[in-house]
Amino acid sequence: MSSWKQKHGRRGPPSVMLDNNLLIQQYRAESSEDTTGRTPYSTLIQKYINDGRQFAPSQLNSNRSPIFDSVQVEPNQRPMDDDSINSDESADPRAKALQAREVQRLKHKQNAQLVARLLLIILAAFVSKQTYRKRAAPMVARYKESGFSSLFKDDYSKLPRPTFVYEHPYVTSSYYHSTTSMKTLVDMQNNQVDPKRDRASDKERGITSRLAILRPFCEFDAEALPTTFSCWNSLVPCRAAEMDLGEDEEIDEWEIFDMSINGTGRRLEKDDEENWECDASYTNANGTSWLKGIANAASNLFKKCRRKKGYFDDVPADGLRTTSADLFLFYSQTFSDNAVAMDAVDKIMNEFFSPGGWSRCFDNIYAVEANIPKELDLYIPSAQEELYSWVNGPNRQYEAGFRIIQSGEWGDYDGFYLMEGDSVPVKNYWLDVILGEIKAYKPFAVLGAQYDGDKWDAFYEDIPISLLHHTNGNGIYNTSHPLLERLTGQLEVEAPCPYNSIPYDYRMSQMWVEGTLGIVPELAPKIMLNEEGQNITLSDNLNMFSKWANRWKDEQPYRFTKAIHNYAATNLIPRHLGPEYVIHGAKLYSPWDPARTEITLVISEWFFDRSLNLIKNLDNKD
Repeated sequence: MSSWKQKHGRRGPPSVMLDNNLLIQQYRAESSEDTTGRTPYSTLIQKYINDGRQFAPSQLNSNRSPIFDSVQVEPNQRPMDDDSINSDESADPRAKALQAREVQRLKHKQNAQLVARLLLIILAAFVSKQTYRKRAAPMVARYKESGFSSLFKDDYSKLPRPTFVYEHPYVTSSYYHSTTSMKTLVDMQNNQVDPKRDRASDKERGITSRLAILRPFCEFDAEALPTTFSCWNSLVPCRAAEMDLGEDEEIDEWEIFDMSINGTGRRLEKDDEENWECDASYTNANGTSWLKGIANAASNLFKKCRRKKGYFDDVPADGLRTTSADLFLFYSQTFSDNAVAMDAVDKIMNEFFSPGGWSRCFDNIYAVEANIPKELDLYIPSAQEELYSWVNGPNRQYEAGFRIIQSGEWGDYDGFYLMEGDSVPVKNYWLDVILGEIKAYKPFAVLGAQYDGDKWDAFYEDIPISLLHHTNGNGIYNTSHPLLERLTGQLEVEAPCPYNSIPYDYRMSQMWVEGTLGIVPELAPKIMLNEEGQNITLSDNLNMFSKWANRWKDEQPYRFTKAIHNYAATNLIPRHLGPEYVIHGAKLYSPWDPARTEITLVISEWFFDRSLNLIKNLDNKD
């Protein structure tokens, strides 16, 4: 295709078309034939050329207007274009003006056609939108509100898998394209995915930080996972689960204690009295004065008390105004290989998408996986002195969780709270308090708790410093802190060596103690042997750890919060608790309430009359 066709199409440049039109007009004026629009364009041109050959150039020019002379195109002359109209100084000014007006007229005509087409497209789009609103939109809304049940009659198996499961970030987890619960996926589509596609950015909504709550679980505790959320409805994570955010209304939880000698109601223990404030004016009389007198006489039998304000009572409960919290159900292996794990996640997500409850405290819920091979997902405490991979499962899962959150694939998070299934809330608004603690202690690398139980008491003096002062794995991790990046990277490097026999939280504490105090940890002798029974020589990391310590020790990268306590393998009753809101690893027992539960004491004796003394003493004491 020639350059002309590329620029102007088949009709040629505007200046040439203008010359032809002018020539035809002159020929029609001079010709005696009737050519008023009936003669084809090409015939007129050819006739004009043939007639022109019969005259000499001078004779032909004498009958023409100077306008035509100014626009003649010689064989070797470049045809005039829009630019040449203004640049040709030899052209007659009247010709230039005429040509310019004709070009402008053509341009205006083209622009008018373009605008008309544009208006037609807008009108068609508007009509389509109005038609959709009147007819299709109400139908779609009904289907969404009913979970498409009106269309499929609650048979979700007939539904196609939603397209979002093949989009990022959901496509990175096998749960979404493997679960058989179409209802769960439809609920997620309607309540989480679609409503947030066009939502304003975090900055526009006033969200300044994001926290991921990582709930790790493995194959052997997958089935019990849903039961670990049962207490979240009675001990709600945030005030949003009970009332709108920002309300400062104080909730007083008054308790009635039985102070009588032989009473069967709830007792106020002496060693717990300092934690309660009691209403001295309390009576249970509301009638006439003589009834009040009787009640006042018996007022010493009962006390109305409430717990005193504790350590966190002044923490504002509006953390979710500026911080968005998402819940991650984090499986150690691969969902598609374990139907029990998928079923557990289905149950939790179905509860999450039900109206009200603890789900109001979280913006999103996700199912992610560490993809640890089943044969390597190990946790065998009984073999910790012999097998260096006995804790390989939790170690690899922590590393995978750190990288998942750090990658930004699921969102831009500042860090994550690793909250295992045996981390149990013991008070309301525990998430509000934790968000307040994060704000109070930042910047930090790890925020958590040391061991507060009593199982170490018998051998406390023999425990290494790095274990005594280590932060339990159930803590808050700042994925943007450079020290935590180095500690986690070192764990990944040490995965094939004997240091892998140390749980990740304890091992990171060993690195820090080695860097700050120069204490190199000792490992179990059997773990230090290779397959041939020879001792393994470990690399010397003292210089590297010392550089890390010198760089960050003044910033106190390890911080401790009273909101989380580590009571691993400890039995507790409520009066043992202090300011903590979440406890880890403890068995919390409720005290016996004789008003609710009757207990019969059965004494078995191996010799006659041995239990008589015990029974007599029981009759004389409370």
